[in-house]
Amino acid sequence: MAKKLGAKVIALVGTPSKAEQLRRHIDVDLVIATDGNDNWPQQILDFTNGRGLDVVLDNTGVVNKALKAIADFGRIVLLGFVAREGVMEDVAMHKLLLKSLQVTGYDYWKSGKRDPQELQRIWDGYVDMIRCGLRPVLSGRYEGLEDISRAMRDLKDRNVVGKIVVNIADEKETAKL
Repeated sequence: MAKKLGAKVIALVGTPSKAEQLRRHIDVDLVIATDGNDNWPQQILDFTNGRGLDVVLDNTGVVNKALKAIADFGRIVLLGFVAREGVMEDVAMHKLLLKSLQVTGYDYWKSGKRDPQELQRIWDGYVDMIRCGLRPVLSGRYEGLEDISRAMRDLKDRNVVGKIVVNIADEKETAKL
């Protein structure tokens, strides 16, 4: 989406193999593998000629490291309950203050419950993007109830690039009473 709006996009992934998969599936300007790579904030600064990021979308819990790579007056958007191995980050507030950063949390479920009309507008926009060619990256193939445990294990073991979809039933089947 961001690329379609004209932004330069940097994607962070865990491993070099995930980085390669992502490069094949989506159009981004830079993909960085972070596992065992403590230098990724500097790689971002190098890529942006020292400016840093204007916006960080964080759905994994990397705010503290991202603070080293974000521009003054930048924005951080926390998508859902971001945590690594079930532990949410403690972020030193003075680091946000020193760069005059904006931090926004977004919880999809709560947002929809509070304002169903806004949720509908979000869905309508998403459907429009799909009609214009935006496609999610799907990880692997999971068929039937017997694959749910494998899908969950792949998710837990961080072997997923993109989204997981488990096809529970053949689309041609209908309920039988």
